[in-house]
Amino acid sequence: MWNSSRTTGQSRELGLLLSLLLATALIPALCVLWFMAEAAQNERMAVRQKWSDLYQAELTAVQNSIESYWKTQSQRLDSYDDLPPAGRFEALAVHRLVDSAILFDEKGQLAYPAFCSFVEDDFASASNQSAQEINIRALMARGDEASALRFLAETLDEPAWKKQASIRRRLNLPYLGLWVLEKVGDRTTPAYRQNIDRLQRIASDYRLPMRSSQRLLLMQRLNALDPSREFPTLQAEEIALRLNSEWTLPENAFLRSVASNELWQLASSSRQVLGLFTTEGVLRRMNPLLETARLPGASVTLELATLQPGKDPFLVRLFGHTMPGWELRLYLDEPNPFAMAAEKRVAVYLWTAALVVALMAFLVFLLARYFIRQVRLNRLKNDFVATVSHELKTPLTSMRVLVDTLLDGRPHDARQSMEYLRLISKENERLSRLIDNFLTFSRMERNKRAFARAEVQPETIVQTAIDAVQERFNSGGFQLKTEMQPGKASIIGDRDALTTVLINLLDNAYKYSEADKRVTVRCREENGSVLFEVEDHGVGLSLRDSKRVFDRFYQVDQSLSRRVGGCGLGLSIVKFIVEAHGGSMEVKCQLGRGSVFTVKIPSARTGGS
Repeated sequence: MWNSSRTTGQSRELGLLLSLLLATALIPALCVLWFMAEAAQNERMAVRQKWSDLYQAELTAVQNSIESYWKTQSQRLDSYDDLPPAGRFEALAVHRLVDSAILFDEKGQLAYPAFCSFVEDDFASASNQSAQEINIRALMARGDEASALRFLAETLDEPAWKKQASIRRRLNLPYLGLWVLEKVGDRTTPAYRQNIDRLQRIASDYRLPMRSSQRLLLMQRLNALDPSREFPTLQAEEIALRLNSEWTLPENAFLRSVASNELWQLASSSRQVLGLFTTEGVLRRMNPLLETARLPGASVTLELATLQPGKDPFLVRLFGHTMPGWELRLYLDEPNPFAMAAEKRVAVYLWTAALVVALMAFLVFLLARYFIRQVRLNRLKNDFVATVSHELKTPLTSMRVLVDTLLDGRPHDARQSMEYLRLISKENERLSRLIDNFLTFSRMERNKRAFARAEVQPETIVQTAIDAVQERFNSGGFQLKTEMQPGKASIIGDRDALTTVLINLLDNAYKYSEADKRVTVRCREENGSVLFEVEDHGVGLSLRDSKRVFDRFYQVDQSLSRRVGGCGLGLSIVKFIVEAHGGSMEVKCQLGRGSVFTVKIPSARTGGS
């Protein structure tokens, strides 16, 4: 009862110790995990901020390049100032410096384009027409289209009509030619193509004095006759006509909206040219600058501030007064492009945390295992002390009682006295074996292996061990059998120690054999080693117990051990002696059917010592 209470108390102490050890390891582990989680989150934020700063710097570079472009463009608008206004307008449009333009003279008066209402008059009216023009009209009236086209070509090739002082009279012939071409039925003849080529050259010749509205009308009508005809300045003229009187000359050289954000105007440095740009034209000129931006995982676009984005931009940069109404928008190619960049660093943190926690867990495991072993060892030692006390007390008590009986003269004859003396001798032998085991255990604890080694025959060891236990086995009703192989090699070792090995194995067989009391001792040579086997048919061992049976103080069944005696040192002493002689131990067992213990010692021929 007391032993059970003590065991329960020790178990509680062990549980408390393990709980404290677990808490000691768990709290730092949780702190490490929390710290690593915070570090990973901070790393993600740092990567995001790093990329954001990079994107901001690139946006600033793009913004500066765009602003620099328009500043340079404002200066370039003053190009071709040696040309007349119409020629300058053509040069600016053809070289794509502008989508259109409005030009002023030095006094700030409108120089080009010039508008008039004449364009809607009847081209074929007879007023103010020359004789050539009247003839052309007459040929068309008779239906002689071929002659009319030929005569028109001859007339257009003459330079006289271009020298007319009146712009209206000067343009009568081109307008009449346009009227003829629109009336001609067969538009596949060479004459028709030649005449339309002549009119195209006239409409595109900005050296010929002509109001912009008149030139635009020619271009539009010719383009309607033949859509394949290209007029580089047609769009520019249309934009200028569409703007009409909505333009205003700004005070600074910044891009400004005009005509409800459909057009954008930029004044030249001299304030003599007002460049006009469509929204598409602005974007077309800015795209090369946007493509130079080094933005990994993102793209930047220039968009109107009033345009609702299809998805939320990551960054937005307003131009302010330099390009009011425009803004740079940066879009991420993926929802979270920072993850890949951050995960590498985060993975380092997580692996570090995992390794630290794993190391702490491993150390806790080792410490717990060590503490458990120490607690178990202390428990076994306590049991050992109790068992030793009992084992020593029993023979000493018996000898004291027998000696007191002899001293009191109670035996009535010599035979009874001799019987008492034999009992005293038996208890003395038992006590001697216990003391020998304790001394051997003490040597094991000090790790001393001082053995008196000499060449000895295996038969001598077997016979000495059998002689030591023969009387005990006989009195217990055991059948002790030996099987010796002839011609066995000798071994180098301590005869007494090796004898102790066999005695302890035989003593173990004696204790744990119950109904079937057959015990066999074998000795043979095999593969350069001498094998000693002790076989019994007792209670046997389980597989789990067979792996621990050689541990110090280990006893399979405490109740059985208390009944038969012993302190759990016998087999551990056997293992200690055998390994000190360079040998090995092996046990084959079956629970309830006995065990076979095999000792293998190198023979003298193989150099065993």
